[in-house]
Amino acid sequence: MSDASIGYDDLLDGPPHAFRTRLIVVAVAGVIVAAGGLFAWDHWMRTGSSSAAPQSTDGQVVTGNVTKTISTTGTVSAAKTSNLNFTSSGKVTAVNVALGATVKEGDVLADIDPVNAQNALRTAQASLRSQQARLAALLEGSTASQLAAADQSVVQAQGSYDKAVQAMQTLTEPAAATDVEVAQQAVTAARAKLQTAQEARDGLDTTAAADVAKAHDALTSAQASLANAEQALDDAATALTTGQASLYAAEIAYCPDATVSFCTVQAAPVSGADVSALVAVTTGSDATRAHAAQDVLTANNAYRSAATARDKATSTVTSAQTAVTNADDALTSAETEPSSAQVATANSAISGAQSDLDTANKKLSDLLAGPSQSDRDVAQSAIDQAAASLKAAQSKRDETYAGSTSADIDAQRSAVVQAQVSVDNAQKTLGETKLTAPFDGTVAALNVQVGDIAGNSSGSSGSASSGAIVLNTPDLVTLNLTISETDYPSVKAGEGGYATFDALPNLTFAFVVDSVGVNPTTTQGVVTYQAKAHIVSGPQAAAILGALRPAGGGAGARGGNRQGAATAGAGASGATPQTSSTQSAGEAGPAPQASGTPGVSLQGAAAGRLGNGAASAAAAKPAPGMNATITVIVDQRANVLTVPVKAVQTKNRQSSVTVKNSDGSTQDVTVITGLSDATNTEITSGLSEGQTVEIPGAATTSTTTTQALPATGGFGGGNFRIGGGGGGAGRGGD
Repeated sequence: MSDASIGYDDLLDGPPHAFRTRLIVVAVAGVIVAAGGLFAWDHWMRTGSSSAAPQSTDGQVVTGNVTKTISTTGTVSAAKTSNLNFTSSGKVTAVNVALGATVKEGDVLADIDPVNAQNALRTAQASLRSQQARLAALLEGSTASQLAAADQSVVQAQGSYDKAVQAMQTLTEPAAATDVEVAQQAVTAARAKLQTAQEARDGLDTTAAADVAKAHDALTSAQASLANAEQALDDAATALTTGQASLYAAEIAYCPDATVSFCTVQAAPVSGADVSALVAVTTGSDATRAHAAQDVLTANNAYRSAATARDKATSTVTSAQTAVTNADDALTSAETEPSSAQVATANSAISGAQSDLDTANKKLSDLLAGPSQSDRDVAQSAIDQAAASLKAAQSKRDETYAGSTSADIDAQRSAVVQAQVSVDNAQKTLGETKLTAPFDGTVAALNVQVGDIAGNSSGSSGSASSGAIVLNTPDLVTLNLTISETDYPSVKAGEGGYATFDALPNLTFAFVVDSVGVNPTTTQGVVTYQAKAHIVSGPQAAAILGALRPAGGGAGARGGNRQGAATAGAGASGATPQTSSTQSAGEAGPAPQASGTPGVSLQGAAAGRLGNGAASAAAAKPAPGMNATITVIVDQRANVLTVPVKAVQTKNRQSSVTVKNSDGSTQDVTVITGLSDATNTEITSGLSEGQTVEIPGAATTSTTTTQALPATGGFGGGNFRIGGGGGGAGRGGD
């Protein structure tokens, strides 16, 4: 052989050659051997030894639901509970409900005696009216009568001050000659009076005819004076009657006027308030009314003058009668010996006269001596007091003319607001004498009876913790869920689920999660969170439990002539996958039933886990305090392609499914998976509906399928929420 290299391409491309023929034969044989070894290795890798190879079964790529749930426990409580108590003390006068009674919001459940609260309200209202009247007066300003009264007060105060100053001047000036003369005359008169009294006393010892005659003349004169006085009284009475008639006539001519009282009931004389009102009318623009008002005032003055004259005449008659009586007594006394009483009277007259003489002498002495320091101090104090009174009157007059200040008005407005607050508080207190229902509910506890004293913790009217009446909502309850820390991230408000109760067998209740708490509770090292949910009924419950006919088509199953999984009720909103036994080819699961009440009885494929009892329109409902077994649907895919969970294998870090072709051959297909539950896995890419897949390692020919609970609405993907699109149609058997 030559050292030159062999050109294999030349051998293959050149004319037939013995070496080239041998090379081709060797290459073909090598390929055959390699292919056989590869087939044997692949068969061994797939199946292992024939004696230990597990059996595989077929599954279907079908449209169905994949649902992820968590299980937990919960308790039922009333959605609303209120411990109702009276806020004030009082005797319970009425209890209008019985234990277990159904009440409406605003119903009066019980009453306490409202008398004290009513009295307090009336007092507060009266105070409010008073404050409002004061504010109105401030806003209106000063009236003419108020201005006149202010001026009169200044005049009077000025007069008092002038008098006090004059008294000081008189006190400090030397005694005038006339004053001394007057004082001396007073002394002389007092001496004469004393002498007269002494002479009268002496005259009691002798009775002379002259005295009798004098006494007789005095009696005659007194009787004449009495007759004259009585005549004057008759004349004054006549004048008064005439004046009253004139006043009534003037009042009638002036009326009507709602501001004066005599237009309702005639008055003689006219009251001071009416006089002030008439004075205001006389200065008005209506001349006729002003003239009529002036006539009333004139007639009123005439009536008052006549009344004064009548009173004076009456007094004169009384004095004349007394004079006649005295004169008659004097005559009798002159005609008889003096009695002990007369003697005592005469002696008393002497003592009085002597006292008057002493007083006159002292006054004369003081006048001649001048004022003392004490007198000066008293006079100065009088001046100071009069000056202060004058200043106050002037200030008051200035304020009256200036009208109300903004500060006064603001202060009075504040007083009105405070009075209104008092009225509001009193009204609130009065309202609280009635215990009213804050919401529709049922009387859960009744701890009060007529005669109890509300607010007395020792009585039977209930404490703050229990309430006189406890009201709750047994027909409106809340589910209190306990969520583990591992499940906490999956549970969101708006997710649905279902609950069962040992106390209510064969009934399942749909719910929707309302809220999930963020504050953890740790008990013996176990961390949990609290969530709340409410039970739903009707279409909403049917959407969760799949109790209504699907809107997108009836439930179906694909089976062909082989046993397979039956996926029923695709597209249920909130449907829960359950494990069912193998169904025959082409058989659809029986449709679940809904009662229309919160408690739903399911039949057929759904009955295995969700209950199998009948639920009537009067089905029992969960009551506060019941314990619940809770299933929360945290995620779901509806109307998606699914394969059994075990059909998905991981190879080279990728998900793959072994697809069986119609000719019996198989091929591995790389797929993209979505949500998985315990039964099915969602396929988002790589497969199409109707394909057959191998499920490796199955021990029997039975197939585990997913039974979805059909409902009226499906899911739009993502976390579970109530609502969604219509369900997909089931597929019949081959």
